[in-house]
Amino acid sequence: MTLFKLEFLLFFIFSFIIGCFSVNPVQSEYNCLVNLIENFKLLKFTKDGSNQYIDICTTSITGIICNTNLNIKTLVLNSGGSDNILDTSFATCFPQMEELIVSNIQVNSDFVYYKFPTTNIVRYSNISGILGGITQPLPSYRVIEIDSFELNQTTFRMEYVNKNTISINFAFNSAYIYLNTDGANLQGDSNLASLYLFTNNLADLSSYKTLKAVRFHFSSTFDYLTIPFLKTVSLNDPKGQMTIYDTLNQNATLDQYIFDNSIVPSIQVSAKLIKPNEYFDITLFKNHTYKSIVIFPGLSYSINGSFPLIVPKNIEISFLGGFLTVFPNYLNFNLDVTTTFQGSIATSRFPRFLGSGGSYDFTGTKLSGSIDESWCTTEIVISQGDLTGLLPSCYACYLNVTSLNSYSKLQQRSMMLRFAKNNFSNYDKNTPCTTFRPKVELINDGVFNKVIVTGNDIGFDVTLWKINLTISLDSATYVINQNGKNYTATMVGGNNLKNVEYFPVLFTTPNNVTYTFPTNYNIPPIIKSVLIKSTGNQIQVSGTHFSSYLEFTNQQIQIQNIGNCSTITSSDFFGAQCTMETGKQLPISNSTIPLQIISIEKDSFNVKAYIKIESNFNNNQVCPNDCSTSVGINSICDLSSGTCKCLPGFVGSDCLSLECSVPDCSNNGVCDYTTGKCICASTHQGSDCSLPLILCPGSNSFPCNGGSNTCNNQTGICDCDSAHQGSDCSVPLIQCPIAGGLTCNGGLNKCNNQTGTCDCGPSNQGSDCSLPYIDCDTVDCNSNGVCDTIKGECNCKENSWSGPTCLIPYHYITSTIPSTTNGGVASFIGFFGNYHNNLSITIGNLPCPLLYNSTTVLNCTAPPGFGVKVVVIIQNNITYSYDKYQYLNINNQTCPNKCSNQGTCNTLNGQCKCNNGFNGADCSGIINPGGGNNGGSNSDSDGGNSGNPPTDTGVDPGSGNTTISNQEVQFQIFFKSLYEIDFNGNIVETYSLQNSWTTNSTNSKNEIIYTLSQTIQSNCSIISKIEEITNRNGKEFTFADETFNLQYGSIKFSIGIYNYSYKNNLNTLKLELISSVDQLSSDDNECNEMDTSINTINNKDGESTFNYIKISKNNKILEGRFINKLVSDGRPTYLLTSMKNESKDSISISLDLPHCVESCIIDPDFSVLISPEFKNECGNSKDERKSYVIPVAVVASVVGVSAIGAISFLIYRRKVNKNFLVKLKQLNNIK
Repeated sequence: MTLFKLEFLLFFIFSFIIGCFSVNPVQSEYNCLVNLIENFKLLKFTKDGSNQYIDICTTSITGIICNTNLNIKTLVLNSGGSDNILDTSFATCFPQMEELIVSNIQVNSDFVYYKFPTTNIVRYSNISGILGGITQPLPSYRVIEIDSFELNQTTFRMEYVNKNTISINFAFNSAYIYLNTDGANLQGDSNLASLYLFTNNLADLSSYKTLKAVRFHFSSTFDYLTIPFLKTVSLNDPKGQMTIYDTLNQNATLDQYIFDNSIVPSIQVSAKLIKPNEYFDITLFKNHTYKSIVIFPGLSYSINGSFPLIVPKNIEISFLGGFLTVFPNYLNFNLDVTTTFQGSIATSRFPRFLGSGGSYDFTGTKLSGSIDESWCTTEIVISQGDLTGLLPSCYACYLNVTSLNSYSKLQQRSMMLRFAKNNFSNYDKNTPCTTFRPKVELINDGVFNKVIVTGNDIGFDVTLWKINLTISLDSATYVINQNGKNYTATMVGGNNLKNVEYFPVLFTTPNNVTYTFPTNYNIPPIIKSVLIKSTGNQIQVSGTHFSSYLEFTNQQIQIQNIGNCSTITSSDFFGAQCTMETGKQLPISNSTIPLQIISIEKDSFNVKAYIKIESNFNNNQVCPNDCSTSVGINSICDLSSGTCKCLPGFVGSDCLSLECSVPDCSNNGVCDYTTGKCICASTHQGSDCSLPLILCPGSNSFPCNGGSNTCNNQTGICDCDSAHQGSDCSVPLIQCPIAGGLTCNGGLNKCNNQTGTCDCGPSNQGSDCSLPYIDCDTVDCNSNGVCDTIKGECNCKENSWSGPTCLIPYHYITSTIPSTTNGGVASFIGFFGNYHNNLSITIGNLPCPLLYNSTTVLNCTAPPGFGVKVVVIIQNNITYSYDKYQYLNINNQTCPNKCSNQGTCNTLNGQCKCNNGFNGADCSGIINPGGGNNGGSNSDSDGGNSGNPPTDTGVDPGSGNTTISNQEVQFQIFFKSLYEIDFNGNIVETYSLQNSWTTNSTNSKNEIIYTLSQTIQSNCSIISKIEEITNRNGKEFTFADETFNLQYGSIKFSIGIYNYSYKNNLNTLKLELISSVDQLSSDDNECNEMDTSINTINNKDGESTFNYIKISKNNKILEGRFINKLVSDGRPTYLLTSMKNESKDSISISLDLPHCVESCIIDPDFSVLISPEFKNECGNSKDERKSYVIPVAVVASVVGVSAIGAISFLIYRRKVNKNFLVKLKQLNNIK
C-alpha cells in the first residue's frame, strides 16, 4: 500500500471515529483545557456520566479542531462569564496550536503582544485588558483580529504590524481607532493583504503594495480632511475590493470615494449621497482599474429621478436601494457585463429596451405592464413585480431549465426564479415552444472544432446543445456575438468534425429535438430517390442536404409541365414530403407519358432529375458519379434508369468531360476532354488549331531572349522591347545622351547604342559630345601641367611652373655662398630656369647687381652687411623670398660666458677650448674621467669608471628611441615627426618617425655604429645613425667646413632624408626631434636633488658659429650645441635656429632650412656633464653610496633631401619603461 493510500485510510478512519464516537485531545492537552474550562467557565463543553468532558474535538459542538494525532490545532476559549484574567501560561500546553480564538475574556496587559510559538492566526473577540489600545509591536501572526471596546478612540500605529502579517481586522461596532502610518513599512517589504478597520480617519497607505482587500467603517466624527488618503490605496489583485461604510455622513458625494487614477478593481460604497447637480461621468477617467462598482446611495442620489452616472461599457454597476423615477433605458454595456438596479426603480411601466448589455437585475422594482421582445438580446431578472401578459418566447421557452450556464452574474440561475412573483399568462415550465429556430455552422479553420449557432429563441446556455448527439460545447470559452441570437462555441475534449459531411445536433431544450446540419452549406440538395404515392398527389423525395427541419430554409418542389407540389408536409436534412397544389393530379394511370423533370429549389439552389410518373414507383437508380453534380450542373440524372442526360458542351457517361468548340480541332490536334480545349500539333496553334506556328529565334534558352520581347509565331519574327535589338533580341539597346536636341550633339559624333556611350568627333568631347575639344600649343604642357582641352590652355602645376606652356619655373634657393660683412660676390645655388625676364636681386632691401646667371646659379655683388638678411629674387613676374642669408663675419666671434675663465676662446668660430677637467660650451661642466659602457674595465665593480657607477645606454629598434641612464637620471632622444610646410607656413603633410625603423649594426674595437632606416615615400628614405665613440683618444669629425672632436664615451646622432618629393617648388620640411629627461627613482642622493633649469644662447647675428642650450637636473647637465650651418645639396649654407621654452622641463628648438634638392645635413651635438656643485657623497646617505654623473657627448646629424623647413627639438619629462630598451651592445644581435 502506498504512503498516500495509507494516510488517506488513516484520515478516513479518524474522521469516522470523530463522527461516531466522543473524541478528546491527548491527555496532557485535555488536562490543560479542563483547567481553562473551569477557570473561565468556557461555553459549549459538556460532561458524561462519569464527570468527564466529552466531544472536545467535535468541531460542530465546541469549535475546536484536532489533527489526526488528536493534538489541538484550533483552540476556542469562549467565556460565559468569569472574573479571572487570562495570561499566556497555557502556551506550552498546546504545542501544535495553529489558531487561537478568545472571546468574552479579560486578558492581562501583555497577552496580545505574546507570540504563541506555533500559532499563525489569532482572533480576539470582545476582550478586555488592553486599555490605551495597541502600544507596542504586535507578534508576527499571519492573521490578527481584535474586537475590543477598549480600542475606541485610541491610536493604532501601523508600524506595530509585523511585515509577515497578511491580515489585520479591528472591526468592533463601537470602537473607532485613529489610524497612524508614520514610520510604517519604510522598507516596503510588508506582506499585508487585507485591512479591516473601524476608524476616525485615514492615513497614507501608499507603501503597502500587496493589499488585496480593504474595508473602512467611518465614525460619526470621521475627519474628512483625511479622506483623500483613499487615493493612496492600491489593490494589486484583479479581484481586489475596497469597501467603504460611511452611512453616518449626511453630506457625502460620490467623488470622495470614486476617482480617476484609482488602482482598485472593485469598490463598494454605502453612503447617504447628496443630490448631485450634474452627471457623474466615469467615462472621462483616463487611468483606472475599476471593473465593478457597487453603490448603496440612499434615496436622494438622482438627477430629477434619472440614473445620475455615466458608466463605461466594461464596468459592472450595481445601484442598490436607490430611488429612480425615470427608467434607465439608454444604458450601453458589453455583453459580459451584469447591471443591477435592485429596489431602485419606482416607475410604473416596463418600457422597450433601447440600450445594450449582457444582463440586468430589476428585482423588487414593482414594474408593471408587459415585457417587450426587444429585451430578448439580454438576460434579465424582474421578480417581485407587477408584470402581466405573455412572457416573450425567448424566455418562456426555457422556463423548464433549472439552471442556466451563461456569462451572466445574475444570482437567479433558472428562468422560473427570474420572473417569479409576477402575473404572466404563460408562466409555466410546461409551456410549448414553437418558435425555436436554430442554425449550426461548422467553422472551417482546419481544426473543425468550433461552431456558430444562430437563430430565433436559441436561449442563453450553449451547454444545452450536444454536437453529434454527445459532444458538449465549452461554456467557459464561448463567445456571445449577440445575446440570445448568435454564439461561437468550441467542442470540449478536443473533439472535432473533420472529414464529416453532415452532423446531428441534439437540442435538449426547449423541445428535446435533433436536427441535422451540413458541414458545407454551399452544397445543393442531392436527390437519391423520388417515390410517387398511389394517391397521385403526394411525392416523397429522399437524399441529403435538404432543409434541416420544416421552415428552416425556403424549399419548393415542382413537376415540370404538371405543377407545384406546393404543400411541404414534412422535411429534414434527408428528404421532404409534399402534396400537389389544389387541382393538380399526377397522371399515374397513363403509362405512355414521357419522363418528367422534378425541380427542387432550396434557397439559391435549383436541382433537377428525370423521373417516371407511375403509382408507387420509386425512382432510385444511381447515375454515374451523380452526373458530376458535385462540380456543377452538367447534366440531369434519369433516376428511373440511372443514366445521365448531358447538357450541351458536356460528354461522357457522367457528363464530366468537356466538349471542344471544334470537335476535330481542325485536324491539327486532339481535344482534351478534361478542359474542353484543343491540344494542337507543334506546327499549329489557336483554340481550334487552325493557325500555323513558326518558332522565333532564341537566346539564353528563351524565344526572342525572353523578358518583355515578344514573338510573332505566325511569322517567326521577334518584336523586341525598347531595351533590346537584333533578330533574337539578344543585343542590348541603350540610348545615348541627348545634347542640343540631337543624339550625341549630332555632327560627326556617333552613338554606340549597345553601350549607350557617345564616340565624339575630333572637335567635341564630353559624355554627350556637347563640349568643344581644343589642343594646347604644347600637347603635354612640357610635362609640367595638364592641358585644358575645353579652353586650349595649359594648367601648370601650382607653385611649381607657369607660362603658356609651363616652361617658366617658380624659382628657389637650395644653398648660398655669402659674402663677408664688407660685401662682395654672393652666390645663390638652386633652380632658376632658362627664362630670366626682368631679373633683380635684393639683400636686406638693398640691390645686389647681377654678375652671372644660369639655370642653377645666380651671382651678384652683395652690399656690406651683418647678420641674417632676407634675399628677394624677382624674375618673370614671380617673387621669391629667402630668409636664411647670413654674412660671413670677418670680425672676432665671442664665446659663451667667456669660457667661464676655465678655457680659451677661439674667436674664429666662437668656440671654447676648455682646460683639463672641464667641458661644455662655456667650460662650466666637470669632466668625469670615465666613459660609457665601453669606457672602462668591465672587471671593475663600477664598470671601470674610476669608482663611478656605469652609464647604461639603450636603443629601441622599433621607435628609434635612445636612452642614456646614470643613477636616477635618464635622458632620451628620438626623432618624432617630419612635416612638409607650404610657403604660407602651413603643414601640408605629416610623417611619424616613431615606428617602422629597421636596424643594422657594426661593432669593432674602435667604434660601434647602429643604422636605423625607414621609407616614407616611394623613393624617399630616412636613415639615422647612432655611434658610440670607443677610442679613448676621442674621434674627430668635420661638418660644413667645421672640424671638431668628440671625447671617448660620446654618442653621435645623425639622420638623413633622401629623395623627398614635394607637393610644389615652394614647400620646405620641418623635422621634430624629441629628448626627455626623467628621474627614474629616488636615490640616496638627496644632496644633489634640484629642479630642472633651462638656459639658451642664440647667436642669430653671427656673433658665434654655434647656438647653445643647457638643461640642468640634480647637478647633472645636458648641453646641446647647434652649428649655424648645414650642407644643402653638398654645399655649406646658413641654418636658422630658434629656441622656445615649452615648460619648466622642456625646450623646443626649430631649425629652418632652405629648399634642398639632393641632400641636407645638420650637425648638432649634445654632452652630459656634472655641475661644479655636484657632491660625490651625501653625508646622510644610509649606505654612503656615491652619486656620479658620466659625461656623454651626443652628436645629432640630420640629413634631408629637397627642403627641410624646420627641426623641432623638444625635451620633456615622461615615465620610461626601461624593459622596453635594448642595450647598444645587444643590438649586435639584431639584423
